[in-house]
Amino acid sequence: MAYVAWQGLPAVVHNLNAQIMKIQGRTLLGLIRGAAIIKATMDSTPPTIPVDTGNMRHSWFIVTNNGGIRAGRNLNFVPGPYNDRDVGRLNTDHSKAIAEAVSMIKGKEPAVALGFSAYYSQWVHENVGAHFTKPGSGAKFFEAGIKNSTRRVLMVIQSEAKIR
Repeated sequence: MAYVAWQGLPAVVHNLNAQIMKIQGRTLLGLIRGAAIIKATMDSTPPTIPVDTGNMRHSWFIVTNNGGIRAGRNLNFVPGPYNDRDVGRLNTDHSKAIAEAVSMIKGKEPAVALGFSAYYSQWVHENVGAHFTKPGSGAKFFEAGIKNSTRRVLMVIQSEAKIR
């Protein structure tokens, strides 16, 4: 009788592995959707992303552990008010940031990296004493965006990971 049970085991294991792979794929999709929620929150809930030329906003990226670029492909950098060579530096830094992010998360587990590649984005984020011109914008926008969207991000990851 035990032989009969073992006979079907390879098919069961195969089906189980197929379902696990589907969950991992959906989990990655949930992570990507979660990163998009964080970006939308930074655009709409104060403190929002400060905007001068829009270059920092355009430097936003989302990359996956399999090397996929989900945001940050179509760059629209413009010359900065203080330095016309900013566009070249922003493009170079963006490519480096994406390559570094992909190398940091490379592996079998679903993962995403997200952030801003503009060389001054950390300075702007931490500049709590600054008076930003765009109403509602301010320092700590990334930190606040993550905090303000955590529950929605977890819900979307959970909903994507459910077995269907």
